[in-house]
Amino acid sequence: MLGYDSVLTLWRPISKCLVLEYKLNDVCRLLGLTRTQLTALAVVSSNDYNRNIYSLGPATNLSIIKSLDAPNTEAIVAAYLNHIKVSTKNTTNEDFHVSLRVFVDKKQTLVSQTSTPAGPSFNNLWDRFRDLCSRYEQLKKSRPPQRSSTNVQIVRLRSPQTPNRFKAVESPMFIKDRQTDSQVSSLSQPATGQQSQQFAAVTQQTQQLALTTTQGPSSPQEEVGHSALP
Repeated sequence: MLGYDSVLTLWRPISKCLVLEYKLNDVCRLLGLTRTQLTALAVVSSNDYNRNIYSLGPATNLSIIKSLDAPNTEAIVAAYLNHIKVSTKNTTNEDFHVSLRVFVDKKQTLVSQTSTPAGPSFNNLWDRFRDLCSRYEQLKKSRPPQRSSTNVQIVRLRSPQTPNRFKAVESPMFIKDRQTDSQVSSLSQPATGQQSQQFAAVTQQTQQLALTTTQGPSSPQEEVGHSALP
């Protein structure tokens, strides 16, 4: 906004009760520009009417405009376009004529006033809506009712989920050690009455066989008898 000659002060609201004030003299003094150079900077930089030349932003344009001295804004813009940094990058042959007409001549191109086509009225829309509703009701009545057959087989695309039950598998070494422990525990258990009787009978027979073996046969008949034994 300060690029216009008629604007001397600019207020910018930053919150509900605070406003930043930009004065033209203070801005020119801080930037080191004259009033004409500031307007030229606004013309060649990106604005609502012309875009800046590619890769030449406000900082680069400021350094170029500072080095130019001319009596008016048009002459500064012409010198800017002839600058070596600008002429090599101005591939689109931009001349900023629209921005010069707005910022310097204070002229803007008026938008052509074209009459917008009138839309349908409310009554027409309401009549169309009622017509559609009546046609919909007629279609519902003319459509035969759909009968659901009882023999339709229901196909389940997804089986019901059941919890997965896993059985613990023991290693062979652990099973062997457990069998050995069970055998040892069975031997260490006290014998029952029937087992004790069987053990006594076997012990008695063993003792008798041991006595007959140590004494030997006393006569030939006994030796023959012993030899005849199986």
